[in-house]
Amino acid sequence: LRGQEPRGPAPISPAEADLVASALADDRPRIGMCAFEDLHAVTIVARDRPGLFADIAGVLAAFRLRIKSALIRTIPATGPDGQVCEVAVDTCWVDIGSVDLPSAATLETSLRRLAAGDCTVLERLARRDAGYRVPNGTSASPRVMLLPGASQDATVLEIRAADRPGLLYAVGSALTGIGIDLRSAHIATYAGQ
Repeated sequence: LRGQEPRGPAPISPAEADLVASALADDRPRIGMCAFEDLHAVTIVARDRPGLFADIAGVLAAFRLRIKSALIRTIPATGPDGQVCEVAVDTCWVDIGSVDLPSAATLETSLRRLAAGDCTVLERLARRDAGYRVPNGTSASPRVMLLPGASQDATVLEIRAADRPGLLYAVGSALTGIGIDLRSAHIATYAGQ
């Protein structure tokens, strides 16, 4: 509102700061969950690494949690050894539908298994994705737009696609596969897009 360019990601809350400190203390992901109107807010905090966003989206989709909106942030933090590192603070607002919300411990274990190279966590998602058919009248072709000048510090992409189970996992995996380091993302679902 003052006409100044915003700097850095959205600020983190005190609860998120506690998750960051806890995650850095033993180098394990931390997950916070709370109900938010008709959705659940799932906050995942972990030391950043290539493919982390795809892993988070894949784990949530494997448990049939539909991400309706998300705020993905990477912030600098100081570890217990005094070294500065990058930490992902990702909040996903999910619709659980008719399934039970998995525990934070279950989600954390799944993320740790993926980080260790155990992709069996995603087998349920792969089976479901293989059988998915695009509804009639829905455009199956995603659009990717480069937005030159949108940021002085990063390349900004806008991606629009028909919503489907595992979409964010597919997008995150594709970006990781071509070497793109995701630093921040704002994700929203509108009218099936």
